[in-house]
Amino acid sequence: MIELHVGRGVTRGAMTVFPLWSATSGYRRYTMGGRGLHVTESPDGPQVETLMVGNVEDRPALVLEGQLFEGGWQHRMSRHSLMVGVHQQVPVEVACVEQGRWGGTSTQHSRGRRATPYVADSVRRGHDVQGEVWRRVAEHTRGFEGLSTDSFVDRLDLADAERALWAGLRPLPGQSGVLIGIGGQPYVAEVFDSSARGRHRRAHPRRQRAPRRRVPDVAGPPRAHADHARPAPAPGRSGTMRLTSAQMDRACGVLLASAVGDALGAGYEFGSAAYDGWPAMIGGGLGGFAPGEWTDDTAQAVGSGDLPVLGTPRLLAWLEAATCAALAPDLREGETSVGTRVELEHQAPSPLGAVVEAAASVTHVDGRLHRLTVSARHASDTPQGRPGKVVATGEVTRVVVDAERFMGRLTGS
Repeated sequence: MIELHVGRGVTRGAMTVFPLWSATSGYRRYTMGGRGLHVTESPDGPQVETLMVGNVEDRPALVLEGQLFEGGWQHRMSRHSLMVGVHQQVPVEVACVEQGRWGGTSTQHSRGRRATPYVADSVRRGHDVQGEVWRRVAEHTRGFEGLSTDSFVDRLDLADAERALWAGLRPLPGQSGVLIGIGGQPYVAEVFDSSARGRHRRAHPRRQRAPRRRVPDVAGPPRAHADHARPAPAPGRSGTMRLTSAQMDRACGVLLASAVGDALGAGYEFGSAAYDGWPAMIGGGLGGFAPGEWTDDTAQAVGSGDLPVLGTPRLLAWLEAATCAALAPDLREGETSVGTRVELEHQAPSPLGAVVEAAASVTHVDGRLHRLTVSARHASDTPQGRPGKVVATGEVTRVVVDAERFMGRLTGS
């Protein structure tokens, strides 16, 4: 039996949130939240009580009781908790949390949101489960204008002002659960599957996807390598930097010159003999490159191997750019972030011409320290748009610093 300890509560309005602590914790080996779920109506036609849930991730996915599936022919919630295996699709028993709509698309999505304990508990009450769910949803939606249907999901979307009261509250490092009280009385308690889960459950988790990166195969017009060279948003700035036409022209020239110079030098790199006449795009070199082929992203070019495949140092640079972009919107003027620790597993090779997507998401915040999960995949090449093969996974730790003060320490000013 787990022994839990209740910490000091935080009260805002009529609600109080208490952290729970335990002497032991586990490690989660599955995903949560719904981002890797592919949810559709039944193949035999829409059914109120059943949805098909597939897992496109490379780890099992946990679907929690009361988890909301939005869209489709109706908004629904899962009636039970269940684990969906890697790349499996299973029927899930659901209840409708929307009354007054039956029609729409065949696909649904989950943002990881869940029904309130009061609504989720209705599946255990009596034989008319669906009727009880609708009755309790109606108690949440009664008196609210602007709802096109009697929908619990739409009611959640209108709750921005209520969520603003708790926007600054974050789980504490090592926290094992939470107890919520309303009006001075205990309302619901939830124990996390691991202490790390508390760190994952931010109020508004941000997942930042970096631009797609192409492992170049043939040098050509600048457009062929625009995605490869597109920079991530600058650390310490939110929004987009707008260049003048002259600056844009110069930037394109730099990219083109970089590509041409690299392709021109491929056949001459690491050589010692003098060459007669003007250099030409002859190809060859260490990897037997074709004339005009760009080589800078390969393991040969960065010195991390002998093969013409994507080099790990270049892949890491793309993933770090994704972490910078993920943190940038939360930085104040004059702040930036610096990397302090990297853990990366390069799981699959990327040949010349492959398109790689890099992504990063914040999983833990402790003051200025941020830990981010990073991943890279080959871009989808299927008509269904399913995620491509996983190239790499890992974790990057960054610390937010004052840029001027940080540089001042280096110069002694």
